[in-house]
Formats: sequence, C-alpha cells, structure tokens
Amino acid sequence: MTYLPGETVRVTMTGKVGKVVPGVEEGDWDELSLDLDDDQGGMAVRIPLGWVNTRIERLVPAAGMPKPGEVWQDRNEQRYFVVVDAYGNPKFMTSKGSQYPVADILLVSSPLTPLIQDPEPESARAPSVDEEVSW
Repeated sequence: MTYLPGETVRVTMTGKVGKVVPGVEEGDWDELSLDLDDDQGGMAVRIPLGWVNTRIERLVPAAGMPKPGEVWQDRNEQRYFVVVDAYGNPKFMTSKGSQYPVADILLVSSPLTPLIQDPEPESARAPSVDEEVSW
C-alpha cells in the first residue's frame, strides 16, 4: 500500500510488551515513518507495514480534506467531484452520480490526490496593507 508524506493516519498496534530494547534493528518489513509532534519537538516512529497486528487508518489526505467544488482521484484513477449532502458533509460523487462519504473512499481507495483544488476564496483573504479597502 502506498502512503504519501503529509497524510494523517491512526495507527493501532496490538501486542504484549516483551522487553524494551534501546534503538531499532533493521527488519524485513517495509516501514512507514510516522512523525509525532508534541511540545518537546516530537519524534519519528517506524511502523512495520504488512504486520498482521498493525492497523493503519487514513484520516486526512496529504493535500488536506476535500472541499466542495474540487476534483480528486483515487489510486485506481477513479475521479470524484466533491459535493455536500443535505447535512453539510462532504461526499465524493462519480461521473455516474453515485455518492460516497469521503471517509469510505479514504479507507478503500487511498491515496487520494487532488486534480482541481479551489483556491482560498477572495472573501476569506485578509487585505494587504497596500490595498485600498472600501466599506
């Protein structure tokens, strides 16, 4: 499975602590380096991929959460137009009109990459000091 730098993931590992060994030995597993930030600078943790007792859930794509009006593509090159449902939740809509929750597509078809992203709307941008502002 492919992961992209910047994706937010949740990692769950199940096991018993056998012994604590300083340092990490190279293993036979492909690994994912997970950056953990805290108030002391954080650290990188290596996670074995393919190990039966490790579960990795994708939470946020590397490019951020999809917004209405954007077009995204999954790892299978399926394209989705981002719409919102009646409750304001973002959904992916296919060219045939089928709609899926973003979380469902993240789970089964990641990584997701944006093809067309909406720039920040002009109204959300603060004026610079050099701009004339009319009230």
